[in-house]
Amino acid sequence: MTNLTAGRFDWGPDPNFSEIFQPKYNDYECHPNSIYNHGHLATGSLHPHKQGFYLTNSVPQYNKVNSGHWRVIEDTLGN
Repeated sequence: MTNLTAGRFDWGPDPNFSEIFQPKYNDYECHPNSIYNHGHLATGSLHPHKQGFYLTNSVPQYNKVNSGHWRVIEDTLGN
């Protein structure tokens, strides 16, 4: 689950729940032209460990918001 190039964690299943009750990674990014990507319910900057990147902490989010205004909010909360 570690993403060494980004210095963060990759999204993955939450070991506390059965995988049949969790979203799958590709539910939000099925193809390269998707306008959605994974957004955090609880900001990743406040949960820097892999728990912040469990799929149970993700929600489909419009990619321009996720990498724009929402990123600013997450970065501000993390400081």
